[in-house]
Amino acid sequence: MHQIRVDRDLRILDVRFSGEPTPVDVGWMAECVRHAILSLGEDAGSHTALFDCTAVRSVAPGTIDHIRASLPPGRARPLAARRTAFVVEGATERLQVERLASVLPGMQIFECRNAALAWLHAEGRQEP
Repeated sequence: MHQIRVDRDLRILDVRFSGEPTPVDVGWMAECVRHAILSLGEDAGSHTALFDCTAVRSVAPGTIDHIRASLPPGRARPLAARRTAFVVEGATERLQVERLASVLPGMQIFECRNAALAWLHAEGRQEP
């Protein structure tokens, strides 16, 4: 249902989701992501994050509502990424991810991983 890779040198959290996650699944995955961020030690909170949702088809509205409700707004979260990129393929999935924008300001949505990674790597050289 998900795979997490942490690039400690570049401080990028790379999360790939698949399937049709429920609110319960999302809670469990969020805890795994939190542990991955904490594994960065003192770099936690100064990382960037890539959430690849290309293997996820549209989810129930309650799942998006659960994600929104579980995140305090913006950089008020001590473990928030400097930049957050989502990769989605379909129009419905894009609309669902756009609903997260109010709790993840500055996030960007991409249609391919390479463009998302380029944007995350460019952080510091230019702003979105």
